[in-house]
Amino acid sequence: MRLVCPALFLLSLLQDILHREETNYIAAIVLYTGVSIAVNFLIKPYLIIYLKIKMKNMKKDGKLQYDTEVVIQFYEDFLIDITNEIEVKAKYKSIDKIVFGKDAFYLFIDAKTAVILPFSVFKTEEEKEEFTAFIQSKTEKEKNC
Repeated sequence: MRLVCPALFLLSLLQDILHREETNYIAAIVLYTGVSIAVNFLIKPYLIIYLKIKMKNMKKDGKLQYDTEVVIQFYEDFLIDITNEIEVKAKYKSIDKIVFGKDAFYLFIDAKTAVILPFSVFKTEEEKEEFTAFIQSKTEKEKNC
């Protein structure tokens, strides 16, 4: 989307030059800049609204790309992520990165796969700290905030 405006502007400018039409290039540049700024400010809210509507419709149709109920079991050498559809076993060594987010731990297995562990599963702050120490000792990775 960000490349559409510059491409259209350049094509328009090239057409004017090739056809030798009188064009106020400064006005065209100002107009292009204004449109680009507007697009950059409006694209994020548009995408957020679009994704919310899309997720709502997918949930209504029962076609979510993730399961709403997940069981994660932690063992000595690996963890198992169990959903209704699939069971994923991952060794702690395969965890690429640990992110300590605002509301959850994110254990990134690779660029496309993460195990999300919401803080709400911990009954106390002490349990959360124990888990942090456990997962860091297994992965030898520092948590990223």
